[in-house]
Amino acid sequence: MSSRGNRRSLIVEEALELFVERGYDGTPVSVIASRVGVSKAAVTFYFPSKDLLAAEILGPVFDELERAVAESPVSGWPHGAWGLAGRIFDVLVDHHAAARWIESDQAIRGLGYGSCLDEVNEALIGAMAGRGQQPPKDRLRALAAVGGIWAPVGGSDVEYLKAHRDEILHAALVSYAWFELEDVV
Repeated sequence: MSSRGNRRSLIVEEALELFVERGYDGTPVSVIASRVGVSKAAVTFYFPSKDLLAAEILGPVFDELERAVAESPVSGWPHGAWGLAGRIFDVLVDHHAAARWIESDQAIRGLGYGSCLDEVNEALIGAMAGRGQQPPKDRLRALAAVGGIWAPVGGSDVEYLKAHRDEILHAALVSYAWFELEDVV
């Protein structure tokens, strides 16, 4: 790879690390440049705006999430939900740092990725609770299960996530499938 390619990759890597640490809004381009050891002009040579730098990081993640949704049959509970949840989880693990950023920084919605994130989560909710109008309790349980997939990604390292993939998916989805409040109360 040329030195230009290396520098560009280094800018992307350091920007992602800073976005996870400080958030998008809390990371000026000058700080990225300083971390990389280049001038702000060098960063803007490769990425004329911070939004384009964010798109370089987030674009591939959201492309893969959309592909996972499009290619997974949402055939309902339990197989459709398990298959889709597994595909989404795998994408999040493959792009762990970006997924941590997505999970923790609301600024991503302002970058135009909010609707894509909503579509991915709605597809998973639909696989569990059914398409169309869901009873409120089914929708809430499905939302909790979606959170059960995202939360471990934000709080665990890649090795742990890979080693405990099935347990994480099971814990997230079992809260939807078998837990009924009226059975406990």
